[in-house]
Amino acid sequence: MILRMLSFPKRQLCSALLTGLLLYCATARMVFHPPQPPWYKKTDPHIIQIGPLQALWLTQTSAKATILYNHGHATDIGYDDYYIRELHDMGYNILAYDYQGYGHSSGFATEQHFYADSEDAFAYLTTTLGIPEKQIILYGNGIGSTVAIRLAAKHDVAGLIAIAPFLSSNRTITQWRVLPWDFFDATRWITQVKAPTLFLQKTHNSYGPLWQTRALFAALRSPKVLYISPYADTMVGNQKNKSTVNNLVQQTLDRFASTLAPRR
Repeated sequence: MILRMLSFPKRQLCSALLTGLLLYCATARMVFHPPQPPWYKKTDPHIIQIGPLQALWLTQTSAKATILYNHGHATDIGYDDYYIRELHDMGYNILAYDYQGYGHSSGFATEQHFYADSEDAFAYLTTTLGIPEKQIILYGNGIGSTVAIRLAAKHDVAGLIAIAPFLSSNRTITQWRVLPWDFFDATRWITQVKAPTLFLQKTHNSYGPLWQTRALFAALRSPKVLYISPYADTMVGNQKNKSTVNNLVQQTLDRFASTLAPRR
């Protein structure tokens, strides 16, 4: 009845707005997939709380530097525990946290919450623990790569390692900008990154296609390396490619750390 009372142009406008809202909700829903139930228990002695966030804090007696670990869209710190500990065993402190709505962190997941959560985790290292920005190495996987790229653009960090980075969430589906909005658009920050960077990607990745990683890598202006793996995974500790990827990540981390002045 109400639609009949509207003129034709207004009907079109309402239809377009409704379609846009449905598309927005659909694309947003595809981005966030927190595992349920969480893959870890809050009773783990290494679990700490940073505001609404639950985080895993692993230290080394003589750490070379500190890694801030930003996980992907469908994992939590328990799911990635094996990879996190592989990095820790390379001689680094590591802080891995769950975004709001993930794991045992409270709140709900949104793009802006991801960015705010990463800043809170970063501030915990720099402000609460007193670790200089230049002593921090950013590590991100999938969407966590975009989160890490944004942090690297805004802070003077020692280095950046990005696993399966992509241009933006929507373009992993459409390949082109066909919608007036987008999520996790790494192109907004990639040219501002000054830290040395390692990109790792596999030859076939449905969520973060190789061509997108190449395009993002081309836009990066800092010292950079791109490693493309023929295997099914580029995460440290993957059994098929463990020695190659682990050695590359270890060498990259150590190269980042070698440029740092010792902490007093």
